Order: sequence, then structure tokens, then C-alpha cells
Amino acid sequence: MTFGYVQYYAVGLEQAVLDQIFHNGPFHRLFLEIQQNLGQLLCELQIGIVHFNVAKNPDVLRDVMSHEYRDIKQDSQRNLRDYIILREYIRLTRYISELFAYLRDNS
Repeated sequence: MTFGYVQYYAVGLEQAVLDQIFHNGPFHRLFLEIQQNLGQLLCELQIGIVHFNVAKNPDVLRDVMSHEYRDIKQDSQRNLRDYIILREYIRLTRYISELFAYLRDNS
């Protein structure tokens, strides 16, 4: 299930990166770096899923993010959306880190 959650954040972060680039956002390089790290996390989770033969739900597609949240005109609204995506992504990565630490310590 964690893999699917990470995919949701990948969709949101992809849009945040695009908006940073198209609207000359000051953080486009940082967003790109975070997006690359998220891609690496997805790859590592995928390797774990295959290695341990874990059943996986269907992949999350871009259409999970409605047009309403993709085409935001106001900078403040885009910044709020991007902040929420980043905040929740950070929370998810902390959870994943704690989960793997638990598995490491209890296996």
C-alpha cells in the first residue's frame, strides 16, 4: 500500500515541478531534486516488492489529480498546494523510514 501512496505524491510533485518551471518559480531546482529522490524511492520500493513477491495494486496514473488542482492561476494557491504536497510527502518518507527501521530491528 505504501508504494501506491508514494505514487500519488509523485503525481502531485510532477505538477509542482511543471508549475515551478512554467511560472518561473524560485524553487524549481529544489523541486526537481525532490522529484528525482522520489523516483529513486519508487524504484527501491519496486525492487522490494519484486524481491519479496508482494502483491501490488494497479499503478496510480496522472489522472488522479483533477484539472482543478493542475491549472491554478494564483501563485498563492499554487504555493499552498505545493506546500501541502511536500509536507505530506515528508511525513510519508518518515513513516517509510520508521517502517524499515522496525523491520530491520525485528527480523
